[in-house]
Amino acid sequence: MKLSAESQSVISDELVAKVGQFFNYDVSTWHELPGGIENTVISVSLSDGSEKVQKHYNRNHELARISLELTIMGVAEECSIPLPSLDASESNHQVFRHLAQGYEWYVVSMNKVDGHHPDVYRGAWVSELARYQARLHNMDTSGVTTNSAINLTNDYKYFPINPSVHTGLSDISEVVAVHLRNVVGAWPYLPSGVSHHDITRSNVLVSDDNVAAVIDFEDVATAPYIFCLAGTLWDIFTSTGIGEAEKYLADYKKERSLSALESSTLRDMIIIRGWLDLHGKLLTAGFGSDSHIYIQDYLEKLVSGYGFNLTGVSEQ
Repeated sequence: MKLSAESQSVISDELVAKVGQFFNYDVSTWHELPGGIENTVISVSLSDGSEKVQKHYNRNHELARISLELTIMGVAEECSIPLPSLDASESNHQVFRHLAQGYEWYVVSMNKVDGHHPDVYRGAWVSELARYQARLHNMDTSGVTTNSAINLTNDYKYFPINPSVHTGLSDISEVVAVHLRNVVGAWPYLPSGVSHHDITRSNVLVSDDNVAAVIDFEDVATAPYIFCLAGTLWDIFTSTGIGEAEKYLADYKKERSLSALESSTLRDMIIIRGWLDLHGKLLTAGFGSDSHIYIQDYLEKLVSGYGFNLTGVSEQ
């Protein structure tokens, strides 16, 4: 079986079995699931024929971040968002800890949800997802303690933007800079809260044209809600088209209306989410330091000549 380089020397038959014992189930076989970047996710077949999923966090993860992820999942479940059901030990602990290579590692376990990752945004499940995302943004997270907040100007994980963003921007094309200035200027005044921030096809499971589960709450943090919404709209636009993006937004607004500032900033936010998304993909693919040139060229074509006008999105 193939495991990430960091996890290869840590995850073993013995460890998977120990995790099973902690959560009170007997492991028969297991294999890694594709797509894990910041952690390793494995599918576990049990001796009784049922299946579980174990999420093995890489060693750079802090327990506080994992606790926040699980807490928000609990709040979301109370709001009737479909999620994998988390396992707990007999003493009601949801995180298994173990020491290896001089580090403390963490594992959570959950029921395996039947479903597939969709290739495009078409079908009844899309409207359903829009309403679920709006419901996430309406959640009451006032009781959730978190020090995790996205600061767009200096610590977004895929694109640390120079703090001189308001005046400098010497290495950023003017087309992109205009949208970035608008977003950064509006950021402190936009409705904000703790949310998912990565609701895309890769983090949704669909079954029988319904949303079976929203998964991967690792990026939960405090930020403007339209930062989360814009990431989804960008994924819809690039995979399926502007028409589906506009339909999605209309369904979203049936559950949660946008403020005037959110409406006027949304188009800029979508473009910046696209910029961050493309930059992150190029970084993880191992491109060189000049990768921003290709990103800016692509976005300039979208903005100026390839129909990325989002009329229905910006004028709400």
